[in-house]
Amino acid sequence: MQYAITGGLGTILLCVLAGCASPELKQAHRLAEQGQWDQAVAAYQDAQKRAPFDDKIRQQLDQAKRAAAAGHYALGKQAYEEHRLADALHEFKQALGLDPSKAEYQAMIADALRMKQSHDQLQAATKLQNLGRVEEALSAYERAVELDPTQTGALARITELTKEQRATKRIGGSEEPLTLRFQNAKLKEV
Repeated sequence: MQYAITGGLGTILLCVLAGCASPELKQAHRLAEQGQWDQAVAAYQDAQKRAPFDDKIRQQLDQAKRAAAAGHYALGKQAYEEHRLADALHEFKQALGLDPSKAEYQAMIADALRMKQSHDQLQAATKLQNLGRVEEALSAYERAVELDPTQTGALARITELTKEQRATKRIGGSEEPLTLRFQNAKLKEV
């Protein structure tokens, strides 16, 4: 008789505990069903704090993290293709933070950084050219092309500056003012 009561009470207790998922877990499931993965990750993390040894919650959290990472990666790819490099970097970093096992996320961060550096070099080169610092501008354009060989603007500027330099050298050499020094000569003789 005591087994029947204890067994029945245990069954009821188990059913109650299984049916009474925490509010955080219920919210996490709802958010995951709606495809709101970032919020689902946060809710699963809250649920995991209440039950840190629950493998099912951990698995659901991992699944939500992978789905959220894939969403951020897709947004990053779109921003990258639209040349919004700061946004792309942000999204790729979010994706990598959620799922560090994906090598493609790391590769896209490297590509986006390289493109951003190329763009920065192009802007610096343009400023240097406008200041008349042609050699430095030429070097900056070359660095921009090294980072991104598809930089047609930088390639055009390199060609333009090189032609100008060759024309200057053919005509008379330098753009620097010519200073003549006559030793042992008097002003009237010069």
